[in-house]
Amino acid sequence: KNLLCFGPPPKGNSVVKRLVRGAILRITADLSGGTPLESIKCRVTATSESPIVAIRNIFHQDGWTGFWAGTPSRMVEGALMGSCFVLGSSFANTWVTAIGGGPATAAFFGGIVGGTAQAA
Repeated sequence: KNLLCFGPPPKGNSVVKRLVRGAILRITADLSGGTPLESIKCRVTATSESPIVAIRNIFHQDGWTGFWAGTPSRMVEGALMGSCFVLGSSFANTWVTAIGGGPATAAFFGGIVGGTAQAA
C-alpha cells in the first residue's frame, strides 16, 4: 500500500456522526466538572488566592452557579474542540489500522493527531 495516500475518509453520515459525538462528549465533560475547575483555576491564576479561598469566594459571591460562569462560551469552544479531536483521532486510528498497525499503535497516533487537530 502507498503510505502517502491513506485512501478516502469515511463518507457522508459517518463524518457528521463523529463531529456530533465529539461535541457532545466535550460539552458533557465541561458541564460535569471542567467548567467549575476552570473557574477555580482562573481565579487562582488571576489573584493571589489559594484554591480553597478561591472556592469559598466564588461560592460566597455567586453561589453554586458561580462555578459555571462562562458556560455558554465554554460550550461553543468545547463543541468545536471536541469535534476536531474525535474526527482527527478516529481518522488516524482508522488509517493506522488500515496500514497494518496494531490497536495500541493506532490509539497512540489517534491521540497525537486528535490532540494536534484540537489544538490547531
